[in-house]
Amino acid sequence: MELFERLAAIFFPTRCIFCGVVVEYDDFHCEQCDFSRIVALDFAFGSRLRLAAALEYKGNVKNILLSLKENHDKRICRFLAEQMYKAFAEDFGGVEFDVIVPVPATQKTLKEKGFNHAGLLAEYLSDLIGVPTSDEVLVRVEGSISQYGLNRRQRFENAEKSYKIAGYKDINEKVILIVDDTVTTGSTINACAEQLMGAGASAVFAVAAAGVRLD
Repeated sequence: MELFERLAAIFFPTRCIFCGVVVEYDDFHCEQCDFSRIVALDFAFGSRLRLAAALEYKGNVKNILLSLKENHDKRICRFLAEQMYKAFAEDFGGVEFDVIVPVPATQKTLKEKGFNHAGLLAEYLSDLIGVPTSDEVLVRVEGSISQYGLNRRQRFENAEKSYKIAGYKDINEKVILIVDDTVTTGSTINACAEQLMGAGASAVFAVAAAGVRLD
């Protein structure tokens, strides 16, 4: 595989996922493009949910995540999944998970774009940690609206009614890892976790590619 990638890079040079300049075939970004890792997120979800985020949602990271919402870029997915894996290992090391559950997209999004970007990240992370992923556990309630443009209170209210369990048999007494691309208020992940715990999950953790630092 490495030889193939090296040969492919001769004809199709590998480019920085942030600025587009040519980089070594196995690099994701150039030395000039930087990004910030999250030090801590302070979300009050009690003792039943633990949340980790890999990168700070700003600058270059924000740009590639916005791009990922529109296009399935494998290199961006791989880069973000590797960063998520690092956050996962630091915060949840030693935890044995049964299944990875991506935050579901709306049917409208799936129809228009053909993919769920959180689902893509879940698949790449699944390969790294060796835990299966399932997009058949949680679903978006038909007619639910986007969180975009809503204030904090509205986001929590909207999220509470936007997700439901699709099946119980896969999660009863299971340890679950929720995956999302970005966490801002935490309302979406909190709502998903409540659904999963209400359906019998024994523990729920969450990891996001990026988060907004709450100072």
